[in-house]
Amino acid sequence: MIGGILIRYLINSIYGGAFIAIVVLIRLAAKDRVPRNYICILWIIAALRLIVPVSVESTYGILPRITFGRFNPVNAVQHSYSNAPDLSAAEYDEDQTLTADEINTEGTVIDDRNDAEYITETPITNPAVSVFADIWLFGCVLMLVYMIVGMIRTGRKLSFAVPDIYRIHINPSGTEEEVKVYTSEDISVPFLFGFINPKIYLPYDLMEEDRIHVIRHEIAHIKRFDHVLKPAFFVVLAIHWYNPLVWVAFKLFSTDMEIACDEAVVDGYDADTRNDYILALLSAAGKNHDVRMFSLQFGNAPIKARISRVISYKRSGWGIRISAIIVIAAVTMIFATVHVNAGQENTVIIDYDLVIPMIDEEGGERYLLIPYYKDPAAYEMVELDDTLEDEVKEKSDQYWYERSISDYTIKRDKSTDLEYIVKNGDALWEGHVLLRNDRDRKKYDALAQYYSDRYTQVIPDAETGYIYAGEEVKGLSERHEDGFLFLQTGTLMYIDLKDPQAFGWRLALTTEEYMRLEKWMSESMDNSFDHTDFEEWKPILDKLGIDYGANIDTNSRQYKAAYEALMGDSSDYPPRGMSDEQAQEQIRYNMKQFDEDGDSAPFGTFPGMLVTEENDKDRRTIIQIPDETKQMMFDLNKEEFIKWNGMGGDTQRSDVYRTYQEQVPKDERLKGTWTLGQYEKIYLGYFVDTVRAADSAWQPGDDFDSDLITGITRDQIERYVYSDGSELIYDPQQFVTETIE
Repeated sequence: MIGGILIRYLINSIYGGAFIAIVVLIRLAAKDRVPRNYICILWIIAALRLIVPVSVESTYGILPRITFGRFNPVNAVQHSYSNAPDLSAAEYDEDQTLTADEINTEGTVIDDRNDAEYITETPITNPAVSVFADIWLFGCVLMLVYMIVGMIRTGRKLSFAVPDIYRIHINPSGTEEEVKVYTSEDISVPFLFGFINPKIYLPYDLMEEDRIHVIRHEIAHIKRFDHVLKPAFFVVLAIHWYNPLVWVAFKLFSTDMEIACDEAVVDGYDADTRNDYILALLSAAGKNHDVRMFSLQFGNAPIKARISRVISYKRSGWGIRISAIIVIAAVTMIFATVHVNAGQENTVIIDYDLVIPMIDEEGGERYLLIPYYKDPAAYEMVELDDTLEDEVKEKSDQYWYERSISDYTIKRDKSTDLEYIVKNGDALWEGHVLLRNDRDRKKYDALAQYYSDRYTQVIPDAETGYIYAGEEVKGLSERHEDGFLFLQTGTLMYIDLKDPQAFGWRLALTTEEYMRLEKWMSESMDNSFDHTDFEEWKPILDKLGIDYGANIDTNSRQYKAAYEALMGDSSDYPPRGMSDEQAQEQIRYNMKQFDEDGDSAPFGTFPGMLVTEENDKDRRTIIQIPDETKQMMFDLNKEEFIKWNGMGGDTQRSDVYRTYQEQVPKDERLKGTWTLGQYEKIYLGYFVDTVRAADSAWQPGDDFDSDLITGITRDQIERYVYSDGSELIYDPQQFVTETIE
């Protein structure tokens, strides 16, 4: 969450810094011709531009949109949907407001639960926060602490101030009024202090002839709410402490605030009275050393500039005042509005390399799938126009090619009425939530906000609430009244929130077990049992062939490997900081990371696929590959080369590798995978050479005559392939037989 907030305020700091630079130029151009009240209004608007984390987006905006690339993309997963794709955008009310109750799903509360043997209590930790975010937050806290401590110290210093009543003409032309002030021997300069009921404090030795001017000046501050505005601006400065332009703005705002009050006081003074006011300013000069920068002191701001303004002050005419209002309105509109292309007011492109261009082959409509700037697990579907296409092409490192919508499956989740899109042949968790319009965004944001608010122990990072929202839409997570069930990579977990110290249960899964459970949860989830009770999961796990650790052989190689992984460099059992029970639970969890021979089998891989220093060189050995496997690899390469003009496209070749690895002995998997990769490289190289033989200027992505590739056979290539032991080489010249006449 901290990282996300930092990004938002970095963008604000850029826009706000530009606004500050413009205000400085306006201030220099205006000189003393424009009342400082109007300049102060600009400073307040600049502060709002720095602190409000949103911009008005419009096609008429002048400022360019500023975005930052996404960090750490996350794949997510989720239940309950209709198999019928719905490609039409639903109508919606732009003003529709959604609540968590409107998108809530039913849950069951369980009070008693017996955890299985193969379960561990899993503490949930906060996501790592970047170093920059930590430094930024530290600076913010330091400045806010400085302000709070300063106010406390000032309040203590003023606790013995003596109240007094003065009768003065607040307005020289008005009637005499009573003003309550406080005098103190512990201060050297008059100032205003307090938020709700600000009080005027005067030094005990302040000269009588200066009091009336000082009191009028401080009353002007009260009428302008400066006692609130200046500390508020200091808070803005604390948030943007790293931006030197904000420090400049705070300093100039403080000066203009004092000059504006000077103007308000001397507006009705004659020349002699102005001289008296100047003498009062001089008497306070140089006495501000014991008062904090966020408070309002009579002698604050450059005295020379204030005296010069008092001497030259004259009331501005209506023309200048109206012109000032127009300038303020114009500058505000410019810096409050960010430009977006037509139809893209709600779209933020956060990573051009993840944008997917698509076409509906039936209707011919063209779209962009753009990663949702709040969540890498979601995509926005946006109609494509020429301007947006040019922008993405210019800023993307990817080759530009369009996918057909028919290459994807689009499903709708019944409980939320949101869609998700999955590439055909991919696992469900590799898909993305599909947001077509503002209605979808509102629903999705409301769901994410519900997670952030309700499951604070599970989701300490508000941004992660979106990831969990994506999981629910796709069918592999559930909310419950007192907990949260979800399937994440290699783990089925229930987090119990009834007890802050309890974290429910966790079941480790091998890759195959995970795929079976994912398929079951996404396609045929059984809602007849309590999903929060692990005991009720056991019949399902037995049916799916998923081991939940009922019986463990402590003499097995698998157990010993898990034990060694737990111990690491520790010589004492249990390791430091763990109880014996916790250590045993962790060993059971670790066992799913090893096979029966004790070889490493991390989630997503097969045993024998771990590359080490010992086997790295030996794995680059050419071995025999079954013809059917090579034919599958050849056919897929040819098909995708034609379909995507030699660019690879949405490849399924990883399935060929996986199928091969699953079928061969463990000790052949690394060598066989290396050899299969050599064949794939040769097939692709042959296709490229064939096309370039017909058109030497051809580049991947350009159109070509598919007949050049269609008739090529695998035997046509492999008859000229030989092995040098570690690589496969295609060279027809090695197979030329000389004939003697």
